[in-house]
Amino acid sequence: MMARRCTHRKYYAQFVNAEVKKLVKSAIPQFLRSTDPHFNDIPLPLWDQLTDVTRKTIDIKLWKAADSPTQPEGTYLWSLCCNVCILKEAARQLLEDCKVTNKPQLKTNL
Repeated sequence: MMARRCTHRKYYAQFVNAEVKKLVKSAIPQFLRSTDPHFNDIPLPLWDQLTDVTRKTIDIKLWKAADSPTQPEGTYLWSLCCNVCILKEAARQLLEDCKVTNKPQLKTNL
């Protein structure tokens, strides 16, 4: 667990899993055509609308330990910006996977 003692990218990468990548691939496929290194050419509401699904997809115990260790049992802090950072990190990882395999498009199944 990295509790804000690392880069922004490494911090949010710890919450990306296969399900988060699958979510990004299916809900925001335009990330493959993005020309902005931060995906800012994809409207923010597209990322924001996935917040409830993202929370159900990540490891909440890891999130709470990393981001909300002082919160009462059963609670944790969450914001739209946390959601967007996790999803954009997943998109970055998916793009890197494409470059490593030298394939222009991602497989439909993870």
